[in-house]
Amino acid sequence: WNEQSWPFLERFAEAGFTTDGIDTVVHTHLHADHVGWATHLDGGTWVPTFRGARHLYTERGLEYCRAAGNPGIAGVYDDSVAPVVDAGLADIVAEDADLGDGLRLEASDGHTPGHVSLWVESAGETALVTGDFIHHPAQLARPEWAEVGDHDEGEARATRARMLARAADTGALVIGTHFP
Repeated sequence: WNEQSWPFLERFAEAGFTTDGIDTVVHTHLHADHVGWATHLDGGTWVPTFRGARHLYTERGLEYCRAAGNPGIAGVYDDSVAPVVDAGLADIVAEDADLGDGLRLEASDGHTPGHVSLWVESAGETALVTGDFIHHPAQLARPEWAEVGDHDEGEARATRARMLARAADTGALVIGTHFP
């Protein structure tokens, strides 16, 4: 989340990672709970956390966030996105971009304009990182159930049905970003 002081970076380091060791940050969308640790306060100024990483945004997702498209969460663009853009670390990518190394984006609109999900293929296996096209495991059985934060409920329902059907057809492991 943005504006939080949880020990995320300490836990990140304890797990054996360094912020300088991250080379790519994929943003499925730009709600506060998905971009909050892209920056941190340093001497009262928001600065990028992953200084050696390219941060991937979609044009529509970035525009939605710039236009205050995060209802109820003021300042997300200013504190969690603009510092990355201003540091020259942002790349605008297509909503169906092939990122290489078995990573591919797919448009999954409805929760936000420009929302994407990430397909991961490795060693003959496939996984789907959902972003927020689905919020709760119950929606696996009931994809018609909306989530209060969906920008376009009808489009979100259609996206859930389409993406879950593709995951089932491919046998993909579904990694729900809000699942426990």
